[in-house]
Amino acid sequence: MSPAFVLLSGWLVFGGPACAQPTGNSLSDDTDPQLSQANRTLHIGQDTFEVLLTESASTTELLSLLPLTLEMEDLHANEKYAELPRALPTSPYKPGEIQAGDVMLYGSTTLVIFYETFPTSYRYTKLGRIGNVSGLKAALGAGSVAVRLERGQ
Repeated sequence: MSPAFVLLSGWLVFGGPACAQPTGNSLSDDTDPQLSQANRTLHIGQDTFEVLLTESASTTELLSLLPLTLEMEDLHANEKYAELPRALPTSPYKPGEIQAGDVMLYGSTTLVIFYETFPTSYRYTKLGRIGNVSGLKAALGAGSVAVRLERGQ
């Protein structure tokens, strides 16, 4: 046997499979991150909504920005978005369907609050979910809106 064959065989048996193992931080395209029990408060005008965040590096960084007030713009009559002051870590996945009340990160700097349910092929990092979406669409209204996210009590 040639030395090259022995080296290649050894790599395939011992090294190759290790390269193919998923990391602990990876998500499949359809894995919905779990929500924590830590509540945060979202203020939109006179309305207040409870936000349940995921347990992730993204939300840890987001929490370090709180309290945070953002001027959010409307997009496609189903979501509000705003640029964050700095990039957050990402773990994007394809949810397949967006639910009204989802709070997501698009890319690493765009915070998105969805107020309609619809199918999607885009990838997002899930940050959390608004617990009770009753009145959310009306509170967000048409056009831009100021939104304040702060730590819950």
